[in-house]
Amino acid sequence: MSLRKDVTLLQAVGIFVAGILGSGILILPSIAANVAGEASLIAWLLMTVLAAPIALTFGYLASAYPSAGGIAEYSRRAFGKRRLWRLSLDAEFTTGVMFLSVIPTAIPIVLLAGASYLAMVLGLGEKGAILIALTMLLAILLMNLRGVKFTGDVQLLLSVAVIILLLSISLSALPLTSFRGYGLSREVSWNVGKAMVLIFWCYMGWEAATHLSEEFRNPRDFPLSILLSLVVIGAVYMLVSYVVVGLHAYGEGLRGLTGLLFVAERTFGGFGKILVAILGSMTCFASANVYVASSSRLLYAMSRRGYFPSLLSKLNSRRVPGYSLALASTFVALTLVLMLFYGEAIEELVLLSNTVFIILYIIGSLAGLVLLDKKLCPAIAFIVCVAILLFVGGNILYPLAIVITAVLYVTLREKKVKT
Repeated sequence: MSLRKDVTLLQAVGIFVAGILGSGILILPSIAANVAGEASLIAWLLMTVLAAPIALTFGYLASAYPSAGGIAEYSRRAFGKRRLWRLSLDAEFTTGVMFLSVIPTAIPIVLLAGASYLAMVLGLGEKGAILIALTMLLAILLMNLRGVKFTGDVQLLLSVAVIILLLSISLSALPLTSFRGYGLSREVSWNVGKAMVLIFWCYMGWEAATHLSEEFRNPRDFPLSILLSLVVIGAVYMLVSYVVVGLHAYGEGLRGLTGLLFVAERTFGGFGKILVAILGSMTCFASANVYVASSSRLLYAMSRRGYFPSLLSKLNSRRVPGYSLALASTFVALTLVLMLFYGEAIEELVLLSNTVFIILYIIGSLAGLVLLDKKLCPAIAFIVCVAILLFVGGNILYPLAIVITAVLYVTLREKKVKT
């Protein structure tokens, strides 16, 4: 029994739009404007253009090699297994474990961000937000157990709802915008570059989408669905950023969420706070949903390849990897429970997760250079990702530790099999 091939082009666009937008649409416009002011709009435009080759690289790979293994499968095909002295290097296993390492770090943060918006309206504290996040996780688990068709329909509805809310807020605020029109000095140009590094995080998530490619009715739709999603996402980001900058909703007193909240309250009064809370919870729920679904598919694929217990490759009556879904959800829940009792460490988890994602993007770009006939997109993607990697600092030690652990595990496992 194999995974159901139920995902249509329209559902794919819904999955990608809702999944990629995430909480970045609420937070990054103000943060980028704090760094580069009105010139942050240039940063948004440039990063949207540079995101295209990254997204399309994964789109072309998913179309050519549709697999629940996603980026781990592309790594296997491109680099395979090699020996270095007495060490065994397994590209598929190492890449897969690296992606799975963000389950307990990235997904809880996304859920907690969405829960925090609701907690803000309900007047709940940090512990209340964590309990809401756990409830959202349970809803994601139950929804995914229904199958990818149901999940795709929900993601499509969430995408439409999010875009309607964002358009309502942004278009209502357009008549109130005004710009000072500063020139591009050397200092401003440098700040545009720094803003682009921040904005990069808003375009992460394409690597997760590849794990759903095996469930597409027509895998050739994958690049088109990514391109359509990128156009929608880029347009929404530009519009929201234009309004945030035009209303001067940034600066020392207006950081992160407060910026869009300021815009919403200018146009909708006290109801604006509720709109932003609904918007935040929906975008974060949709983003977390994509990563939970993708993680479960990778666990399923790696179990199918013999890396993990065969139980994880079993499918339920709806042809969903239920045990893999349950395991991925359990890892997320454990992190949230630890936060409940020992406090949050959001900034640290975000930095660690982002570093892993950059490494995964570099691996995907290199795989694209090896496997694809069209080399331009993966070449540009590789250059952009390496440039971003230069800014991660000591956080590079986290993915490095994962690589070392994976290499040692495979080496010891092969020695055990031989004896």
